[in-house]
Amino acid sequence: MAGRRGSAFGWVVRLHHNTRLKYKLIAAFSLLVLFPALLIGTVTYSIFKSRMIEAQQHSIQQSVSQLNNAIDSFLEIYFNKSQTLIDNPQMQTELRERNENIDEIVQSHYTINSILKDLIGDLKYPYLKHSYYFGGNLQLRIYVRNETLFSDGRSIFPYGDLDQEPWFAAFRKSGRKFMWQSGIKDASGNSYIALTRTLIDFDSREELGVMQLLIPAERFANIIAQNNLISDSRFYFLDGDNRLIATNGNASDPLPWESFAGLPEADGIYDAKVDGRAWIGGYQLSAMTGWKLVYFMPLDIVTKTVDTIRNVTALIGGGSLLVSILLAILLSSYLTRRISVLVRKTNRIQESADLVIDAVIPGRDEIGQLDKNFNRMIKRLREMIDREYKTKALIDQTKLELLQQQINPHLHYNALGMISSLAKQNGQQDILRVTNHLIQFYKGILNKGKILSSLGAELELVSHYIEIAKFVYGLDIDTSVEVEEEVLGYYSLKLFLQPVVENAVLHGIKPLKRGNLYISGRAEDHRIVFTVADDGAGMDADVLARLQSQLSNPSQELGYGLGNVMRRLNLFFGEPYGIAIESAPGMGTSVAIAIPKYTEEEIKRRLGGSL
Repeated sequence: MAGRRGSAFGWVVRLHHNTRLKYKLIAAFSLLVLFPALLIGTVTYSIFKSRMIEAQQHSIQQSVSQLNNAIDSFLEIYFNKSQTLIDNPQMQTELRERNENIDEIVQSHYTINSILKDLIGDLKYPYLKHSYYFGGNLQLRIYVRNETLFSDGRSIFPYGDLDQEPWFAAFRKSGRKFMWQSGIKDASGNSYIALTRTLIDFDSREELGVMQLLIPAERFANIIAQNNLISDSRFYFLDGDNRLIATNGNASDPLPWESFAGLPEADGIYDAKVDGRAWIGGYQLSAMTGWKLVYFMPLDIVTKTVDTIRNVTALIGGGSLLVSILLAILLSSYLTRRISVLVRKTNRIQESADLVIDAVIPGRDEIGQLDKNFNRMIKRLREMIDREYKTKALIDQTKLELLQQQINPHLHYNALGMISSLAKQNGQQDILRVTNHLIQFYKGILNKGKILSSLGAELELVSHYIEIAKFVYGLDIDTSVEVEEEVLGYYSLKLFLQPVVENAVLHGIKPLKRGNLYISGRAEDHRIVFTVADDGAGMDADVLARLQSQLSNPSQELGYGLGNVMRRLNLFFGEPYGIAIESAPGMGTSVAIAIPKYTEEEIKRRLGGSL
């Protein structure tokens, strides 16, 4: 019986493995359709809540606009009052005319104070709904340039007093004729909003002084309180620097006005979350001052009317959600277990390039077929990589060896010819010297068949070549070598520097029979840069352009020299390394050769152990 049960279970497993993935997904989604109550309830609640929020937002915008307009109207009233003072012809006369005696001075002060008193003497009228705008302790100060008007310490002040006032410095810096300013305090510490304006002589257009109308900040708090039609809301009136002017809250408010800093920089209504509570917030700009009216309202005021639907939906959907989650977990685990094996295999290959097949997914369904095809693809890819690697290594090694043999024999023949000629004469020391240089030069070239050498050995080979060239061609060469000490111990391709020096000698210095040769080498991060420069003949722009074009395409046949070096560097190290040339007719030539910074062990690993 146990065997039959085991056999039946195995049959079920094989049936599952061989069933198409399409039908498995249909079965899974069919189970989820059995629980529509959660979806219907959630959608209904979301739509109803969204409609309620939209309606409330519209109402908020209207209320905030009404409050913002009320503040602007209030500010406009006092702006018009200031304009009345500026336009007053009697005030113009008193500020412009110079007083000759004490009687005229007293009369001028009486006239000015009478005008100012009329402007700030606004009253509250019980039969006017908004007459509270006009109550309170307004202050109006004028700073006059007319030196015949003395200061009364209350309304009239000399213009020189402005130098001590920081608010005046800000006004002058703005370059405007009027300016709204907040945070102005009197001697008692009372806070004011100031309207600062320049008094101008209408006839001469000269400045007569500056007026400052001080409006108590508490009046704005009264306006907010009188126009607040939204319960449990918070309003904050801020200046251009986001300093608080007035609010219907207080400093210990659980929703501080600084929370507005998280809102987008545009008018409108936005969602905000402070201390775990959801709010609707935003701001509107004052048309009079450009300041902000920031507001927040608890979102739960809007959504409390849909709490019943939410609770019922949560109760019905909760049970359905638990069952659905349980089934989803079981089904997803069952369906994706085999897919996870394939995912792990692909991730391992992507992260470590490990092409080893360590697991096989059973079954003949889509997943099983996909795994079998994937395994076959990996096997073929591994075989192709092995073949490609071996083939490329063989080709590269052959090319390298062939390129290494392309040594220009002309110098050697000429040198040997000169030795033969000198042998017929009696210059034994010259023969001995050039022969020794040739011996060392050939020894460096042969180097027991190795294709690499230390950079110190390469420089030594270059020095032998220079001595031979001077002897063979009868050149007067002054050589300067500046190579960092640490560079000498690194390794690179043999004969990468000598052909460049040979070009400098033959094409730069030889036509002039004499010249200076500069060789430098320095380490830069992960590379070494050699520079070979001469002050010889140089080359014109066309020749330089053609040579640079050929060097940018090392596959072109350039013969031995720069082209040979460029091809070997690209073949061995890749395109980031190579040669750059600068030259001008009669100004010499400079060649920079960039090679990677390899120690002896690193270069051995690069070549697979053969030096």
